[in-house]
Amino acid sequence: VATVQPNVVAVKQSNDVTLSGSFGAVDISVAGGLTKRVTYNVADELGGTAEDFVTLHAAAYAAEGIAISSLNEVITFEAITAGVAFDAPVVTPVAGDLTGLAEVTVANVAPKVWYEIKQPVAYS
Repeated sequence: VATVQPNVVAVKQSNDVTLSGSFGAVDISVAGGLTKRVTYNVADELGGTAEDFVTLHAAAYAAEGIAISSLNEVITFEAITAGVAFDAPVVTPVAGDLTGLAEVTVANVAPKVWYEIKQPVAYS
C-alpha cells in the first residue's frame, strides 16, 4: 500500500537589484562569494549602467549558476536551474550616491516527491 502526496515542482529563484543615484559605484555580492562592481554610466544613466553590468559580468554569474539580465535600472538575477538556490544579492556602496535596493522577486522552491510505502500486515 502506498500513500502518495502531491509533488512540489521546483521553481527558479529570482532576485532584483534596482539601481538609483546619479554617480559613483556599488559592489554587488551574490553566489559563492562572487562580488562585481557597478559603475555609473554618465552617458546612458541608470539603464545603461545596469546594461553595462550585465555585459561585463554575465559569464562570471553563469559559471555560478545564475543568469543576469537588465531592464531599465533593474538588474535581475535568476537561477539557471529551478530548485537550486543562491545567496541573495547584497549591495555595498563604494563611491558617490549610487545605491541599489535588493529584493526577492521569486523564492527558490526545491523539488520534492512525497510518498509513503506501508508494508502489508501479515495475518496468521
